[in-house]
Amino acid sequence: PRNTIMDFNISSILRFASIGSGIATSGTGLSWIDNPNTRYGSTERLAPYLRDSGNGDSAKGEGVELQDNTESDCGEKPVEGNLYRSKAKVYFIGLGADELLAGYGRHRSTFNKRGQHALKLELKKDIARLWERNLARDDRVLSECGREARHPFLDLNVINTVKSLPVTDICNFELPPGEGEKLILR
Repeated sequence: PRNTIMDFNISSILRFASIGSGIATSGTGLSWIDNPNTRYGSTERLAPYLRDSGNGDSAKGEGVELQDNTESDCGEKPVEGNLYRSKAKVYFIGLGADELLAGYGRHRSTFNKRGQHALKLELKKDIARLWERNLARDDRVLSECGREARHPFLDLNVINTVKSLPVTDICNFELPPGEGEKLILR
């Protein structure tokens, strides 16, 4: 892996995700917590599937473990909400989507300066060097916490299907930035 600020930032995000703990609060604007009509709903709706460490009841299902947050382990003031820890061992990661589907700004520049063929070559190089630049780094970070990564965009059937498509089916750089990249996913 490279030793760049971007690598550090991505590693940090994966590290915090791989720890799998945080605080579930209400009033956050996160619909999966606040909206009782969503699939996940509020913590009250999740109660049958969660462990409340305050009374020692065991969980009835897999998933999230809620804990009473009356005292902080760090000696800080408690945060309103519930501490949680994910029991997930496998994480689905979107790695490869940008490299495969022209999601970076440099892909737009390549297309605008040198055309479709040059962009196809650039995407092919991106996929070929992905293992060196990203996969090893991500695997080390996740495995430190006993997690495994799955990369749906790096499935050989997905890669071969996308490689067989014309660039115009994958992206449309006539659209503004943020809209034309990875168009096939939108």
